[in-house]
Amino acid sequence: MPTLRRRLLLPFHKVKYGVISKEKLLADLLNWQYLYIAGRLHKPTICIGNCDDEILDAQRKNATSALSASLLLQNLRNNEQRQEVFSFSQLFFSIARISYTGDFRMTVGAEDQNKVNKLIQSPGQYGRWVDMYTETLAEFRGRGLLDITKTQNDQNSFVECNLQDLSVRKELIRQLPKSLQKTLDTISKDNSELLGPTLATGLTKIVAPSARIQGVKGLLTAGLSKSIKYAAAKFSKGRMSR
Repeated sequence: MPTLRRRLLLPFHKVKYGVISKEKLLADLLNWQYLYIAGRLHKPTICIGNCDDEILDAQRKNATSALSASLLLQNLRNNEQRQEVFSFSQLFFSIARISYTGDFRMTVGAEDQNKVNKLIQSPGQYGRWVDMYTETLAEFRGRGLLDITKTQNDQNSFVECNLQDLSVRKELIRQLPKSLQKTLDTISKDNSELLGPTLATGLTKIVAPSARIQGVKGLLTAGLSKSIKYAAAKFSKGRMSR
């Protein structure tokens, strides 16, 4: 697990922040070794200060991987029914959920159950998602991996992706980190219906241990008193959202 030192509930404001080495950051962005920082950066963020080209390139690859994973997960997100046409909102929701796949906090009530929806639907957020993924969507469209139908209201725009096409499946898998590619390559030729469930299982194997370890590290670095307050606030939000 990367050494992400966290501090919670600062005296002057309620702020959570972390510190990570560049080496560990690049490893997570490119390889999804932990899907902790990489998962946070699947969502719209603000860069404060100067980011060097290596980090920016790694983040573009991270976003490309997230979009590819989201497209492959669409069947699973639709209650196991095949779905090849879906709205921008559904696409962004799927991307936002990637880093919560297998996170124990979502199952024990330690997280707001509406958190993913809020990440997309809170005022001003939807436009940030569109801004973040417009370039990658256009690149995928240019390569024949999907088609986009836009409307005057972006929220009614939709994406079409033909996962029945073997070449599309193989190219989307190729955009994923190497470890997930190995998991999916063996089934991509034979059964597209297994792609979503198999990918979800692979993501769970990354996220579940990472979330547990990071939870313990948060306790150790923030201190017992602040961690109890933070955990109590999380459980309260979780109960209110049910």
